[in-house]
Amino acid sequence: MTLARFKWEVLDWIGYVFCEFTFRWFDYTDDAPWLEEDWRWYHHAQYFIGNVPYRIGCFFYGLQDDEAAGVEVEVINEGR
Repeated sequence: MTLARFKWEVLDWIGYVFCEFTFRWFDYTDDAPWLEEDWRWYHHAQYFIGNVPYRIGCFFYGLQDDEAAGVEVEVINEGR
């Protein structure tokens, strides 16, 4: 395993942990509060608690290098 692949695996794991917390949080709090018509203060708190780790998880997923994972990127319509 190369160092680049190890970095990819670590970033994947960190992103997974944060995003999985968010999914479980919304399952625990009866899904997202924006589906309800009557917003209360705790709906905002529930959304904020779930939204912040999701953004952090997406940040770590975004740091991954696709070439380290063996993903080949194909450019379509390069002439445009």
